[in-house]
Amino acid sequence: MFPGEADAIEFGWYCYWDETRGWVQCDKDHPRARPNLNRLFDGEAMWDADAGRWMLRKTLACTLMPGEANANRNTAELGACIKKAVGNGGGQIELLLDGQGQHYLADP
Repeated sequence: MFPGEADAIEFGWYCYWDETRGWVQCDKDHPRARPNLNRLFDGEAMWDADAGRWMLRKTLACTLMPGEANANRNTAELGACIKKAVGNGGGQIELLLDGQGQHYLADP
């Protein structure tokens, strides 16, 4: 078994090779299904060095408004997103900015 195959199987990620389309996502019941390792590197998962395995990302979008007048609203919005992402379990949070005021939180 290749590294990451067990994780792809756990996440339910499968694909098959098609000569004209390349790798095509499918379900595990497809006759040529194999674990889809590409999805591990497409941003849907992240490597957890402490656990020594891939973890799914949970992504939440939070809209923050520009300007100092919106500081209290933004603090509340970001706090709510962090609470949703982390819940009671802790974990890692990654804050990504898309350049248009959207902020995304990811928690494996």
